[in-house]
Amino acid sequence: MTDLDLLRELMSGMSQNDFAATIGVSKGHMSLVLSGQRNAGRRFVARLLAVYPFRRSAILAAFYPKEAA
Repeated sequence: MTDLDLLRELMSGMSQNDFAATIGVSKGHMSLVLSGQRNAGRRFVARLLAVYPFRRSAILAAFYPKEAA
């Protein structure tokens, strides 16, 4: 699963704005990440891990595939 696939799965039922607010990032940053114009970055991933700790392995595998292999 790619990072964008995982984000879309986690966003299920939420707008981009709601998801951005849930994980604590700006709407602009969320839009750029989802469009592939910007990498998520460590802080973004850290926020995902804080909100979705039960998806830790999937998040790490999606955003850091080389380390997870």
